[in-house]
Amino acid sequence: MAAPVITFYKKQGESNVDCRISMGNGEISFKSSSNACTNDDDYYFSISGAEDGVKFGIYNSGDCKTNESYATYKMGNGDSNRNIRITAVDASRGLSENRLIHDTLLAGGSSASGQLHGKVSCLKVWDMSRDSKMMVLPK
Repeated sequence: MAAPVITFYKKQGESNVDCRISMGNGEISFKSSSNACTNDDDYYFSISGAEDGVKFGIYNSGDCKTNESYATYKMGNGDSNRNIRITAVDASRGLSENRLIHDTLLAGGSSASGQLHGKVSCLKVWDMSRDSKMMVLPK
């Protein structure tokens, strides 16, 4: 079974894919010139191949720190096709931990206020049961 893949979208939503990342425990900074994700340009995400129990955070800070706006999530197995539909990057903000957002996507219970949409700079993933590496994929 392949690792979950998170797709980030720009302001226009599903019609404008920014980048796709195969998820693995660790962090990936959008401020790094070596990856295909545009810094400070994403508003939404979706997940294919959702995996129960995997936690992730979307951060304004380029090093995934909590000193700027961020939002955390915990995924279930997604819908019947293991997908989680397009979601605003700040959808979990203000929700209690494990509160259902949709498609088995739960709020992670940790967030900070301030604008996050259009300010995404880092993705952090933890609690994956496998040893997958974080990897930017072709669009």
